[in-house]
Amino acid sequence: MNYWQRKQNKQVLFPMMQVNRIISIVCLITTCLNGQVCDLEPCSEADFSMKLSQLRAQVKARQGYLASWRLTCDFNNPQDYQQKKKEGEVKAEASLVENIIIFVETSYQETIKDSGGSVSESIISSIKTNTPRIPLTRRTFYYIKKDDNTLLVYAYVNKKNIEEGADRINLAFEKENKREQNKFRHNVASGNFSGALNSLTKIYAYSYSMVPVIGKFSGRSMMSEDITTELRTRLSNLELKYIGPKDNLMGLQYLSTVDHDFQVAATYNGKPVSGLALRARMIDGLSDWEDNTYKTMKLTNNKGHSSFRLGRILSKQTVQRIVVELDFETVKRELEKVSNLRAFLNRDWYDDFEELKKTGFKPLEIPIQIDYQFEVYISTGNIRIQAIPGMDNLSVKKDFEQAFITKKGVKLVSRIGENTLALKVDADKDFKTGKQINLTTSFLNRRQELRAQNESRITVRSLRLDWDSEVKNHVVALLDNLDKGDVRIVGDDGIRISVDRGKTDLTITGRRADIRLSYGPHSFSFRKLGFWKRDTTITVYQPLHEFPVELQKKDIQVVLGLPYPERDFNLQIRSVDKKRSKYTLNFEGNQLSYSRPERIYRNNIIHLPEDGNYAFTFKTRGKKNDTIKRPLDGKRPFYHEINFEPFSFSEIARNSLVPGLNQLKMHYTPSGVFLFASAFVAVGFTIYSHHQSMEYLDQYRQAKFSYEEVQDMEQDVFDLHRKDAETKYDSYNRYRNWSLVSGGGYSVSATVSFLHAIWIINRER
Repeated sequence: MNYWQRKQNKQVLFPMMQVNRIISIVCLITTCLNGQVCDLEPCSEADFSMKLSQLRAQVKARQGYLASWRLTCDFNNPQDYQQKKKEGEVKAEASLVENIIIFVETSYQETIKDSGGSVSESIISSIKTNTPRIPLTRRTFYYIKKDDNTLLVYAYVNKKNIEEGADRINLAFEKENKREQNKFRHNVASGNFSGALNSLTKIYAYSYSMVPVIGKFSGRSMMSEDITTELRTRLSNLELKYIGPKDNLMGLQYLSTVDHDFQVAATYNGKPVSGLALRARMIDGLSDWEDNTYKTMKLTNNKGHSSFRLGRILSKQTVQRIVVELDFETVKRELEKVSNLRAFLNRDWYDDFEELKKTGFKPLEIPIQIDYQFEVYISTGNIRIQAIPGMDNLSVKKDFEQAFITKKGVKLVSRIGENTLALKVDADKDFKTGKQINLTTSFLNRRQELRAQNESRITVRSLRLDWDSEVKNHVVALLDNLDKGDVRIVGDDGIRISVDRGKTDLTITGRRADIRLSYGPHSFSFRKLGFWKRDTTITVYQPLHEFPVELQKKDIQVVLGLPYPERDFNLQIRSVDKKRSKYTLNFEGNQLSYSRPERIYRNNIIHLPEDGNYAFTFKTRGKKNDTIKRPLDGKRPFYHEINFEPFSFSEIARNSLVPGLNQLKMHYTPSGVFLFASAFVAVGFTIYSHHQSMEYLDQYRQAKFSYEEVQDMEQDVFDLHRKDAETKYDSYNRYRNWSLVSGGGYSVSATVSFLHAIWIINRER
């Protein structure tokens, strides 16, 4: 290559080097601004342990918080890698939020003393904040390639950054508080009670949402006794009054629709209050208002007036009550629309504000009187009788009229009016049996809507006797069913339904369950094994309700951080709540396998069918068991990094006193059983031999004593005693030697157990 070629290449390469340098600078600037690692490649598996220890040391040094998430990733696919990075960042940050909840919690203790100076009561309170309200700024993300298909994403945030984020929220609240205080003073001066009340509500909401940080309130809290006092003072001078003819409240008919409005006037110190939000609800009785409980009224006009209209009266109760009270839901919705503070409002502020409002404001109670009597119209045109010999429509009409006359609250009429129910009677022969008649009676309103129904079967034999009792039974059932409606629950088979805390229990079969309930609110609880429980309230105020229910399937996830370097292990999962729920899992050759056909996902995620308390025991050769007990609720995955710790030298030495114990604890079962059995036999034979030697020693001593006593006797007697003493001594000596040999065998077993354990430790390092 000549000079001009080299110069030309240099001119080409120099701009490329400049471009690369600019890209690097931009990347560095981006890292500094966003607080994230600008990586082209994740940390390799070889650097995994070192990187993890550095992260933990960094967290400890900077007093920060660290959280991680594990994903399956195809590193050969750049698009998949970038997608998994973003997904991991979201999951790791969510886990990070959970970890700092304790950090933003503070508590205080207040002691109350009596007049004598002794402590009579101690109050411990805590202040908590909703952690997601705190902006997690300048987060740092680390990406670690743990193995060929596993990506670990670590999220880190500094405590100082959290404090700064909380301070910014509190300063924003303080700014809004000052603005609302100015509005409050202006509204008070101009006599705008509604505006002043709304300003106080916002001040309370902002003050309640101040973020506590490290045992104190960051920023200056606006929540003081002045707000509470001011609110109570304003509310105590507010008065609500019912206006209009009192006759409109008297004699409202059961099942009738009220056609006129009920008007309410609001005054403050005798002056009308305009723009005040009110709501009406029925606390005694029942009406089919919208939502059947609450009906938001219009804002009061310039005269301070507002009105509401009742729906149909559904309760037979003679005296019922309607309560009119303040409605701050409009202010709440208005606050939720504020873009810059919406995410940081504490969601519990309104509940506490409602309690405070009750202490300063007396709601208006409007009693209404109900006339239980209603009209029944019976026409031969609504009676259809088949296959009943000797009976016509007119006779059936007279039988039912006679039965209704004896009932209280029923008025028979000859024409249909607004509050009239028409009786319909159908009698059909049961063609399957040929010996029964299906009798159906119904109440229809003016719009031909079904209000009540009853069905029964009567036999053809002794028809006249059965007919009289059936008519009376149908009349009683129809009057009773006027207060009830059919609730049809539609959902998957097997869902168990508990109504009103167990008063009614049934199970959905054929994808539906029909329940007959009285008008009014009823509590429902839906549950099914492996699904989340769902509690709700259904208010029955029409003849037929259809309520679809869908339960969300539980996914109890246990994410395993596999040991590094990877090794085969066994996992025993036991439910503490249900003793029979046990699972065995084996990890061999980078694959998990269950003892039961449970679902495995991504090779390191376990899916359990039920929530509850579980005990996990991880076992592997040569290491200590990794045991953990954990309550699982299914609300978030439980992550457990498997960490098998080695046995220490002192532990091995202690365990070696029982040969085979080391091997059993290290899960070398055959070796452990052999050594333990050998040691057991050795110990048993040693004890036996020692016992026998002691017995022969005692016998030898007695024989020796007898031998010394007969030294002056004849030679034959003397030789006989001497030979017996020698035999006893030989037996003693033989068993003593066997005892020493077997004791040495026990020592050999202990030594072998110790040396084998040391060899295992050295090999597993």
